Amino acid sequence: MQEKEGKPSQVRSICLIVIMVSITLTVLGVAIGSLYQTALEEQRKRLVDTAQSRAAMMNAVASYDKQHSGAQAFEHTPGQIREAHRNFHGFGETGEFTLARREGDPIVFLLSHRHHDTVHLHPVAFDGAEAIPMQHALKGESGSIIGRDYRGENVLAAYEPVREMGLGIVAKIDMKEIRAPFIRAAYTTSDIALLLILLGSQAFRRITAGTARRVEHSEKLFRETFAHAHIGMAHVGIGGAWLRVNDALCDIVGYPREELPRCTFQDITHPEELDADLTQIKLTLAGDINTYSMETRYIRKDGSSIHGI
Repeated sequence: MQEKEGKPSQVRSICLIVIMVSITLTVLGVAIGSLYQTALEEQRKRLVDTAQSRAAMMNAVASYDKQHSGAQAFEHTPGQIREAHRNFHGFGETGEFTLARREGDPIVFLLSHRHHDTVHLHPVAFDGAEAIPMQHALKGESGSIIGRDYRGENVLAAYEPVREMGLGIVAKIDMKEIRAPFIRAAYTTSDIALLLILLGSQAFRRITAGTARRVEHSEKLFRETFAHAHIGMAHVGIGGAWLRVNDALCDIVGYPREELPRCTFQDITHPEELDADLTQIKLTLAGDINTYSMETRYIRKDGSSIHGI
């Protein structure tokens, strides 16, 4: 009997844990998601500012060289840019700048890459599935995008055209690098939250175990008293529907247990008594009285009437 009595408590504890875990994970997900979107937007703005400043600088250098070197300007300027880029190792773990021009169909890169093809830069098809940010830059467009770079990796990139030289510049960083700290934070906070929930639930169960046992015992006594009482007892809804009846009431009114709930309290109350009974119910629901007791008549299934209270 103790094992059976403990099952409702175990079910409630499990339900409580599931609810708390669901709420906690939802809140964590929303919070980390909001922080991720904010960080993504901040990174996008930095890349856009960087790409625009680099493009403006290159345009200024190219314009100056054109004024002083004439036809040889295009040969001098890329060399100056390569020399300035030689000691630049990128930003973060994966961030880098790329500079390219279009030679017919291929996109030809002019600066050494940080990741692969660091010396021998392989061209990429202009209408291919790679170097999407650079494709936009070489079309004369300016903006930012999440797309594949020359490696096929998904990156957050800002792109700008260098119109004085017919080039495109891209500042980019791998999406994996942006997401990594948030993924780690999600796993760490989730583990800590789950541990705290389990410890808290265990402590809650120990603290409330005595109260829960007393409540279960009280509920059991009530159910047994209600079911085995020798007087008719019932729970009736506001509309008169039978919510719970005991065997004694079914015997008194002559209805089987499965049939009585199909009737209402009004159906089996004698018509001459019904108005007075309903009046008392209205007063109780209005709060004018707390309880009431009255002798009344009920109609049995066989049509005979019986007195009751």
